[in-house]
Amino acid sequence: MHMLLTQCKNLSLPVYKEATGDLVEKSDIILDALFGFSFHGQVREPYKEMIGFFESTSKPIVSVDIPSGWDVESGPTTEVGFQPDVLVSLTCPKSCVSQFKGRRHFVGGRFVPPSLAKKFNFDIPQYPDGDQVVEVPIK
Repeated sequence: MHMLLTQCKNLSLPVYKEATGDLVEKSDIILDALFGFSFHGQVREPYKEMIGFFESTSKPIVSVDIPSGWDVESGPTTEVGFQPDVLVSLTCPKSCVSQFKGRRHFVGGRFVPPSLAKKFNFDIPQYPDGDQVVEVPIK
């Protein structure tokens, strides 16, 4: 997290410790990276309020790995149903990607060895040149 904050400061990107609906609406884009793929259960405060902003904003949302509050297998839940505009899957797309209705999908994970991909039955996308992230078609 410290490295990400340093990079944002180096790029003169503002970072806020708390969000409000007004601040969300002043933003150009929303980065959703609240939870990891192992999240289970109900969303509690203060995250519930943040996800409420995601569900009510017209701003583009970029979710990292899995949209926050989604079930890793089945996607949106009865409690969380927002759809990000962009999804950046880490290592490989998770099962919930089948419920992704956004505009663009990227995968970051060039480092996955073919033996691991075979073991877990997923295709490694072709990464051009030295790229670490590749756009994949939305199914």
